[in-house]
Amino acid sequence: MSPALTAMLLELGVGDHLVGRSSFCRVPGDDLPVVGDLLEVNWESLVRTNPSHVIVQASPDLLRGDVVHVAQSRGWTLLAYPLADASDITLAMESLPRDLDLRGDDHASASASAAAFNSRLEEEMSIREPAISGNRVLLLTPGPQMLGWGSETYLGDMVEALGAVNVLSFEGWRPMAPEQIVRTDVDCIVLASSLPVDPPQWLMDHLESMEEGPRIEYLVHDGLLLPSTRLPELAAAMRDILSGRKGEGS
Repeated sequence: MSPALTAMLLELGVGDHLVGRSSFCRVPGDDLPVVGDLLEVNWESLVRTNPSHVIVQASPDLLRGDVVHVAQSRGWTLLAYPLADASDITLAMESLPRDLDLRGDDHASASASAAAFNSRLEEEMSIREPAISGNRVLLLTPGPQMLGWGSETYLGDMVEALGAVNVLSFEGWRPMAPEQIVRTDVDCIVLASSLPVDPPQWLMDHLESMEEGPRIEYLVHDGLLLPSTRLPELAAAMRDILSGRKGEGS
C-alpha cells in the first residue's frame, strides 16, 4: 500500500510475493490488483487478495483504526514503516526480510540485497568534499506553496552527512511563505523535485536584487519524492550539485 515499500520489495527480490499494490506503485506489468493506499483503501479488492501481510508507510502509532481492525479480524500481519529519514529507510530494508517471515533462500537473498543497498547508501553519504563543508543550504520543493525540508527528512540527512548545514531546524516538512524564504541566510538554495523546475519569479527577482545572494541549484530526479531504493543515486546527485558539479539526475 506504498510505492516506496513496493520498490523495496522489488529491490529485495521478493516481487513475486506481491498480490496487491497502490495505484502509484511501479511494478513490472499491470496485472496486480490495486488495493488502495493508507488514505483511501479499496476494501473489496484488498479482501479479495487475502494477503498474509499488509505493508503501509506510516508510523505504527498512526495507523488507521479500520485498517488495524480488518487486519486483526482476518489474521493479516500489519507492518508499518514511517520512511521519513534515511535511518527509517535503512531500518525498513534490514527489517523486511525478517518481518515478512521469509525463509530459506528467500530470506538469505533478501537479507543480502538489504545489506548491499544499505552499504551503497552509507558509502554515498560518507563521501565529503571540501567545497561542500559548512555551506548553509535551504532545501525546497516547488509547488502552489514552497515546501521546506527540515531535520529528520532523507534529503536533510543527506545535506548534513555530506558536510553542509540544513538551515531549517524544524522536523519534517513544512510549507514556507515567500517572506520566510527571503529572510533565510543561506549560501545555496536547492530546488528539489521529481519533475523539471521553473523557479517562481518572485524568488528570481529577489535573488537578482541582492549584491551577493545565494546561488540556486536544481535537484531533479524521478525518484526524489519516493523515500526508497533511489537514495544512493540521490545522495550522489546532491553531492554533485553542492560541490558545483552537475551529475546524472540533476
